[in-house]
Amino acid sequence: MKKLLFVLVLFFFTNQSMAESIDFNKNEIIEQCQHGKVLPKITTFKINIVHHKTTSEDGCLIVKENNNNPAKSNQRSVKITVHPDFCSRDEGWNDCTNDRSRVEFYDAEGVKSNKRVVYDFSIYIPKDMNIAQIDNSIKKRQSVVFLSQLNTITSKMYKSLVMLRWTDSDGLIFDTYDKFNWKVSKSSKIPHLLPESQKGRWIDISYEVDVYPNKKGKLKIYADGKLVYERYNHRTIKKYGKISLKLGIYNYRESKMKRPRSSQYVYYDNIKKTVTSF
Repeated sequence: MKKLLFVLVLFFFTNQSMAESIDFNKNEIIEQCQHGKVLPKITTFKINIVHHKTTSEDGCLIVKENNNNPAKSNQRSVKITVHPDFCSRDEGWNDCTNDRSRVEFYDAEGVKSNKRVVYDFSIYIPKDMNIAQIDNSIKKRQSVVFLSQLNTITSKMYKSLVMLRWTDSDGLIFDTYDKFNWKVSKSSKIPHLLPESQKGRWIDISYEVDVYPNKKGKLKIYADGKLVYERYNHRTIKKYGKISLKLGIYNYRESKMKRPRSSQYVYYDNIKKTVTSF
């Protein structure tokens, strides 16, 4: 009986604490991102949340536009937050034992062969945000922060066509991969836009992909309407594969980040998927 009472008391206080933390900024928060559902007035397609059972409760929020939170349209945006020492996991992967941390969401359906997809989104990094948290005393194999991925997937393969990372020296950099591996083929910067100028404002990004498992494949990347990268006559999926956009913060080699850590957060808005069949 005592054990049962203890469990009930613990359950009550735990849930009270969770409720209070979720409602703490209720004047700013519209709702939490929901795994397997659309982000209302932000996406028209359903999203899945990476490690959705173990991600932090404030990791992916739809927030109201105000002095603290920017928005591009509809007076709302998605705020992604990764706290110091946070990590998540699922049945297939454990960030906690692999020196990573993240809060990410992705197109749940993806886009299959013989189609063109244009993924559009806008990203906002606050001016005072130290998003990279690089430890400059480490000269080799430093930590890396990614803010977007364009993934190419089959039932047996998970690779990227594009990974968007942030560096304090160059700002946003698009790493592209040509051979379905993790070796970067080319790194493309946003031309004529210094890192300081990339913060505190919305940057519009587009990935245009002709989805084919042969040389009909094509990839174009735009930033603020200007072409940053293009590749023709190159397959973008393997047989029976698909393309899927992923957004959020992904820290690689988290243990190499500068201590003490601080929370990282960025905003996303105007997330669109336009599909054309050939």
